Amino acid sequence: MTFSTDGKLGIDFTQVDTIPTQTLGATAIANDGSEYIYGQANGAFTLGAGQVVQIETTGSIFDGTLISTTTSASSRGDLVGVVQAVMADNEYGWFQIRGLCTVYVLASCAAHTQLNTTATGGQLDDDATVGAEVIENLYTLTANGGGGAAAVAAYISNAPYVGATL
Repeated sequence: MTFSTDGKLGIDFTQVDTIPTQTLGATAIANDGSEYIYGQANGAFTLGAGQVVQIETTGSIFDGTLISTTTSASSRGDLVGVVQAVMADNEYGWFQIRGLCTVYVLASCAAHTQLNTTATGGQLDDDATVGAEVIENLYTLTANGGGGAAAVAAYISNAPYVGATL
């Protein structure tokens, strides 16, 4: 089920639920054209908005797990989303799959480069580490020039997914 909202439907994409308030796998398009999918946290998302998850889409599961080189191994084609709020394990909420957003990347990640998974769950990089998986359709707009992980501006051109292993 996909529905559009111009803000009148009252959807708060940062809302976290202890019981589902939407059908798992439901998608919604916000008034700015960004798109979201409703799912369940498989693990705690303590950094909140900007962490990147791999979304299990088998059947009616729609579990989001912090993506890493471990979770994405042998997962080519799996849907990828961006967390919108801090979530505890088994809570429900929205994952962004299209539009402008922020994502967590590791230190010295450049803007406008191919992103890949890292050993750090929920955070991407541009380091092209052998064995990491490419994340297709997700690009940073700004760089992280700092010494550690940071949330940077990004754009999701179309539902991102796990790509080829480097």
